[in-house]
Amino acid sequence: MYSYEIDQILKSQNYIISPETYIDICNTSPQIIKKNYEPYDEYFNIWTNDNYYWKFKVKLKGEQ
Repeated sequence: MYSYEIDQILKSQNYIISPETYIDICNTSPQIIKKNYEPYDEYFNIWTNDNYYWKFKVKLKGEQ
């Protein structure tokens, strides 16, 4: 998955994605160079080698 595709997915879902989408992004995006999780804020971060950065949440459907 290309960075612009990840960007479109995150924007279309208001930066809250499902665990399945997160796993798909991680497994199909070789340009990802760093990932981390901020447990206190419940945010995930991803950086890519083509200068993209995203901060988003991963939630189950129906979870607030």
